[in-house]
Amino acid sequence: MKKLLFAALTGLLPVTAFAQKPMDVRGLGKEWVETEFPAKGELYMDLASGGVHVVGSEDGKVRIRATGKRAEGGTDARVRFQTSGQKGDLRLTGGPDDHFEYEIQIPKVTDLTVRMGAGELNVEGVTGNKDVRVHAGEVRIHVGDGEAYRYVKASVWAGEIHGGPFGEGKEGLFRSFKAGGSGQYELQVRL
Repeated sequence: MKKLLFAALTGLLPVTAFAQKPMDVRGLGKEWVETEFPAKGELYMDLASGGVHVVGSEDGKVRIRATGKRAEGGTDARVRFQTSGQKGDLRLTGGPDDHFEYEIQIPKVTDLTVRMGAGELNVEGVTGNKDVRVHAGEVRIHVGDGEAYRYVKASVWAGEIHGGPFGEGKEGLFRSFKAGGSGQYELQVRL
């Protein structure tokens, strides 16, 4: 599978929350916490630092669980999720100081916005627009066919960009690239 890989440092931006059908779960453990969310929706995620694996699924649900070394007994992580029509707002806060990892399943056709402080983010099996900003760490976005994207912009403050599907690869300070194709989606990544 083709993927886009980044490793480095940079900033975050806030996005507005939505209000309807709220979910608030404290003490996330290895059991799935889930709620309904429509395919082809717009999902905003504000994630705690750690290891995050976002995976596209076939059904209309958002599922979250802890998967790291401390998942067995539960964590002090808190998940808040609100929806309004086709829009969702997922906030994950807390968690142990280290070895905090979790998996999030979302409908595979979803426009995705992710904001995360630091850590490792892996997104795969998700079709749609993607806007990802991580302050420090590593990001892997499995994009599949690069031609599915009409606009691509990637930047890294310090580190590497491996944009194989778009014929790009750079390393060093303040590196970026733009690309475009005939597809319908946009991809923006900033580290």
